[in-house]
Amino acid sequence: MNTDDARELVSRLIYKPGWTFQLASYSVSSDHCYVQILWDAVDSDSFPGYTRSLSDAGRNVFDRTVHFRLGDDWTELTMMRRILEEVINLEAEMICHDAREFFRTTTTYDFPAPFHPHHFSDHEEDLGKRGRKNWADTHHVGLMDNESLPHYMMG
Repeated sequence: MNTDDARELVSRLIYKPGWTFQLASYSVSSDHCYVQILWDAVDSDSFPGYTRSLSDAGRNVFDRTVHFRLGDDWTELTMMRRILEEVINLEAEMICHDAREFFRTTTTYDFPAPFHPHHFSDHEEDLGKRGRKNWADTHHVGLMDNESLPHYMMG
């Protein structure tokens, strides 16, 4: 497979709504190329209806870039497999992150997301804004100890 073949293949890839693939960088004279995976997400700040995407809110979509060194051993099937493996890894990382971000309560805290991964406060009076600390402080009641958790579930 060469870069022209890779560009043509990537232009035909389809996944979920809001996800796109593009050949981000390549050189016809080189066997290296980079496939960029881009996806939009629901804006958790649009609670309670979750009616706005990040791009609708004027924020960037997410992206991940995959490097390929093309050659005779790469086929359409092997390249698609490698890209899909990256998508699966992304989905696994997002499951934990999004669960913590979207899990809400209506009565416990001022801010209704007690484990929100973007909230870093260590101050006791900011109970609703210390999602990362709340998550770390309660690990002992979970099904897995911290040593067993994948890296993306830790922070």
